[in-house]
Amino acid sequence: MGFEIPLTWLSPMQDVTLFGQGAAVNHLLLWGLI
Repeated sequence: MGFEIPLTWLSPMQDVTLFGQGAAVNHLLLWGLI
């Protein structure tokens, strides 16, 4: 799981293909916090 988090940070688009729309939403939320 440690490898998945950095990957999603590098490419938000990969969230959709790798983890589904739910992960993409979480990614946007993370970027909003930063």
